Amino acid sequence: MSVTSLERRSSGPRPVQQRIKMITKKFIYAYLEPRPENSRCGEVRYIGQTTTGFNRCTGWSGQYCTKARNWLKNLEDRKLKPPIKILAVLTPDASLSELNRQEIRFIAYYRSLGADLKNMTEGGGGTKGTRRSDEFKKRLADSNHNRVWLEESKLKVSLAKRGKHLSEEHKRNVGLAKKGQKHSEETIAKIRLANLGRVLPESTKLKLSLSMKGRKHSEEHNRKVGLGRKGKRHSPESILKMRLAKLGKPRSEETKRKISLGKIGKKASAEAKLHMKQGWQKRTEKELYL
Repeated sequence: MSVTSLERRSSGPRPVQQRIKMITKKFIYAYLEPRPENSRCGEVRYIGQTTTGFNRCTGWSGQYCTKARNWLKNLEDRKLKPPIKILAVLTPDASLSELNRQEIRFIAYYRSLGADLKNMTEGGGGTKGTRRSDEFKKRLADSNHNRVWLEESKLKVSLAKRGKHLSEEHKRNVGLAKKGQKHSEETIAKIRLANLGRVLPESTKLKLSLSMKGRKHSEEHNRKVGLGRKGKRHSPESILKMRLAKLGKPRSEETKRKISLGKIGKKASAEAKLHMKQGWQKRTEKELYL
């Protein structure tokens, strides 16, 4: 067993701290409420872990944990120190993941008993379970507004995220958070310039194609796309590329039927009629030549 529970202080000739120093420096500890006038006096108020023995739990000032820091500062102002309770002792060869697991287990256990813990997370060294106030979020957003990232920092973030796959739930949450948000004209121009001339590899094109396959847009979306493209003309180079891409591709009967139904009741413009006439003339001349 890598974990030894010391929730009940056993009687013996040596104090608890001396006994633990002889075993290991890795254990889970708790701070108890020392204020006698507090209704939770003697209860567990904070749970932490240490790999350096009592140096950590006797000298920690609540770094990275606002609630614990404020609580400890309040006690310090009153010249009080929280009693330390050892919850579990791990063997010297215990891994960090095992230490994190035990911390998470004890935090969950005491919270299930109704303990008012000063821990801001679920434990284990991460940020899972953290609840930020709206005021904190606003301050964070204001501090990051117009922040300019160094190229070195961008590269580090990119390398750190490379190869990581987001879960479907995470993707859905991101989508819901961004729903209704609109980019400014300046942001749109920046995105356009960043993607200008970018050539996607065939594997990326295939992924995009498969992700879009079977997706149907709403009538409102189609109408907006139509209005957005109204009046825009393709360059001769783009027209040639599209023509070459479609050249020789046979259309299915369903596609032909849809095109036919889509053109019912529509009148071709004079420019379109001239274009069709020129096309037929070229085709006739080609057939005569052959």
